[in-house]
Order: sequence, then C-alpha cells, then structure tokens
Amino acid sequence: MSITKHWLRAAIAFWLIWGTLPWIAPVLMKLGATGPATAIYQMYQPMCHRFAFRSFYLFGEQAAYPLAGAHSGLVPFRALAGVSPLPGIMRAGKLPTPPFGIRALPQIDGIWLNGAYAAIDIPDDVTPYDTESAANFARLQLASSSFIGNEQFGYKAAVCERDVSIYAGLGLTALIFAIPRVRRKLRPLPIWMYVLIGLVPIGLDGFSQMFGYAPFSFWPPRETIPAFRVITGLVFGLATGWLGYPNIDLSMRETREAIELKLARRRTPPA
Repeated sequence: MSITKHWLRAAIAFWLIWGTLPWIAPVLMKLGATGPATAIYQMYQPMCHRFAFRSFYLFGEQAAYPLAGAHSGLVPFRALAGVSPLPGIMRAGKLPTPPFGIRALPQIDGIWLNGAYAAIDIPDDVTPYDTESAANFARLQLASSSFIGNEQFGYKAAVCERDVSIYAGLGLTALIFAIPRVRRKLRPLPIWMYVLIGLVPIGLDGFSQMFGYAPFSFWPPRETIPAFRVITGLVFGLATGWLGYPNIDLSMRETREAIELKLARRRTPPA
C-alpha cells in the first residue's frame, strides 16, 4: 500500500540521486577523492558509452571537447588529446574493460576491438573515410570511454552529454507531475506524439552518427554540437516522463483501490 501512495516521491528521490552522481564524480576527482570517484565512474560504465569527446567536463579549459567535425567553435578533442597524457595512457593499455555495449563490436582489418587498447593511435583525420583511419578512430572511441580526464581537460561527468540531459528531463517531469493540480489534470502523452517529439529527434541524431562510423560507415561521419545533444536528450526525457508518470499513477491508484476493496471485504463479517 505504501508504495502505491508514495511512488512519485521515490521516483523524485531516485532521479535526484541518479542524475546528480555523474556530476559528483568529477568534483571528487578534483578534490583528490579518487576512490569514491572511480566507484561512481564504474557504476555508470555499463549505462553509457561515455566517449570523452561527447561528455561534459568540470574544472578544465572547456565544458566540452567535441570532434572537429562538429564545428562547435570550441577547441576540438584531438587538438588537446595529442598533447595531453591521453595517448600515453592509451598506448600503455592501462584501461579498464569497456562497457558491455561495446564488447560485441566486430573486427576491423583483423583487429579485434575488445583488445585494441595497446598501440592506440590518435588518427590524423578524426572523420575517417578509409579503413585504416576508421580502425584507429574505433580504438580512440573505446579508449576515450575510459578516459576520466586530467587537470588540463578537467574531469568528465560519469555519463555523456545526452544521458545527463535525459536524467534531467525525467527528474524535472517528476517534479512538475508532483504539483497537485498538474497531477489531477495531466493526461499521458499520446503514443504518436511521443514517437514524433521524443523518439524521432534523438533517434535521427544518434543513429545518423553511429552508422557513419566503423564498423558501419554507411555514409560520411557526422558530429553534432553539445547543445543539440542536450536538447534531444532533454526532450526525450521530458516526453518519456509525460508518457510514463500519468500511466504509472493510474496503475498505482487502481492497485491501491483494488487492495482497499479486498481489505474491506475481509473486515466485513459474513452475513
């Protein structure tokens, strides 16, 4: 009974904690508390690719370091990667296991990507059009997933730009839905609208980038600016919350009413 009444409070608490921890990790790194910070990074590792060039940073020269192909106006990731400790870390192979979602990547030119941490090369062209640079770029993706940061870059959030925005959208929607007047009147977002505004923008942006790189390379690689990742992630989170929370609330209310009815019947003495 308690969960059916207070599920929304639990959801708000969850998203507050889950959405804040990725930002606590770089703060802890800056303070020198590397043990707790590493624990947070490892906890979120299976949830996100965390590519260094698609993540936000704190305490560094910039808030983000996109690839040059994004044309963001920021110093691109490769420009700093080439003069930072990152290449040495990559070549030494001192990197943890990649996220489970990356382990299934196939071979490129006989190179099994799961073991491609050794002899990492920073490609001259970060938008690869040939097989060799595509292999190098795939290795850079894998290695950058495990790159936490340093004093020059700053320290990255524990999940990528899009994911922090998704978590923010889900948490914000929960807070809005907690307003009594909104909770009474808000109806679930229609499925067709959820697909149109929630899934289509994030799907087009994400898959158009993914399929431009190895092992797919269906078209020339493309990158979007961090702001676009934030917008598509935030809209997806808001739309998912708008679709989900009213439906969950209805289900919890029906469950509570059914339980109360059963309890009332048990308390009623037989005729």
